[in-house]
Amino acid sequence: MEKSLDPETFGRFNWKKDDESSTPKPDAHAEELPPELRSSFAQIMEDVDMFVETLSSVTEKSSFPEIPDCIELLLKIVESLISKYDASTRFGQNQEEDASFFGSMNRVSKLVNNLGEFPSGSSNSSFNRASSVLHRAVCLLDDEFHALLENSKRSSNPDHKSPNQRR
Repeated sequence: MEKSLDPETFGRFNWKKDDESSTPKPDAHAEELPPELRSSFAQIMEDVDMFVETLSSVTEKSSFPEIPDCIELLLKIVESLISKYDASTRFGQNQEEDASFFGSMNRVSKLVNNLGEFPSGSSNSSFNRASSVLHRAVCLLDDEFHALLENSKRSSNPDHKSPNQRR
């Protein structure tokens, strides 16, 4: 029997951030997130995982699914973490925050991959937004990787000058 998308299946993912009936466990870096996302981080991640799992098990991908609220919240979380790492935080300073960033980024990647399998996926605003957030996260990691390589070069060869310093 083919599994298809129906509103009833996705209705269970419309968990609202104001929902007081669910009390998710606070996350280690919840204080770093915007106030509206602090207490709900664990629940958002769980809801996103369930939605992505449902998307991946759908065999009849004839219409683009309705995107639940948890997806927008995930994207806000990743954007918040990107801004934080861009501004002052470096990878390796707090393993729990790093794990949260990579876990969130992994979810966005799975979401983009699964949504891309639906028709008109590339013209959907949620798909485009998720792709853009994923791109920003990958760019951040690319910059961080280049910085690590530069630091490694400098520490192993103190006379080494970067291309910018040679001019």
